[in-house]
Amino acid sequence: FVQFRWFFSIAYGLSAVLMAFVSLLYFSALAKVPQVALLHVCLCIAWGVRLAGFLAWREKFGGEEYKKRAGGFGKNTPLVRKVGTWLFVAVFDALLFCPALFHLKTPTRFEMLAYAGVAIQFLGLIIESEADKQKFAQKAANPETFCSKGLFGLTRHPNYLGELVFWSGNYIAGLASLSGPAQIVLASLGIVAIFGVMLGATNGLDRRQTLKYGALPAYSDYVKKTPKLLPFSGGDDLQQLIKQAQTKQKSPETKGGDNDANGDAPGGAPGEPLSPRSVYEQNKKPWDM
Repeated sequence: FVQFRWFFSIAYGLSAVLMAFVSLLYFSALAKVPQVALLHVCLCIAWGVRLAGFLAWREKFGGEEYKKRAGGFGKNTPLVRKVGTWLFVAVFDALLFCPALFHLKTPTRFEMLAYAGVAIQFLGLIIESEADKQKFAQKAANPETFCSKGLFGLTRHPNYLGELVFWSGNYIAGLASLSGPAQIVLASLGIVAIFGVMLGATNGLDRRQTLKYGALPAYSDYVKKTPKLLPFSGGDDLQQLIKQAQTKQKSPETKGGDNDANGDAPGGAPGEPLSPRSVYEQNKKPWDM
């Protein structure tokens, strides 16, 4: 409640660390934790430490453009929306962690599948970490243009791709440990929720970047040859994206959200009825332009 944006950033990473660490201590006291389950949970800790550490570091050393946008983010958000968002984020984070929790509780019935999931987790962690590093470096060098080098030459949003890969691996690693309808539903709700939020966040950021950089000739070529999310899946037509962004910008339900062509953190005007999921989806790394 001190910094509303931390709901979606630093606290997001720290919640994974806290849940994983406490769960590991608890189940370690009951019995020896299998190696694959230990790797699974430790990767959740590594992911959370990396994300929270990077975002805290960016809070301190981010460029002027970032500090300007982040500084005023959430100041006018009503208390009732903050409480609703806090509750949504708490449930959301808990559901995401469920596969790892159930893996600690019940040894996997298919060890190779669990190891495959851990490998996918590790891949997602590497992709997201490197994408954040590359984007920060490119923005520091030239804050007025878009990122197109490194992983951004394969996909326009590699950091979001990395996060989806990581949580997909988390789900796969715990899949063969799920027992009973309740565990299956809870774990599945988590993976469905992160895909819904991240795809929505990707589309929202893509629209804001289109409105901000659409006039640059190089951006048209970049969009045409670079996929939005999945590498090697083909690019998009910039003019079509501009039309979609302008249509969405004028839509009443996105007022205060996607209508910021300058990349300022969207949050909605006070009193506008945005659901906690809408707030979370629109503000997922909102300064990540």
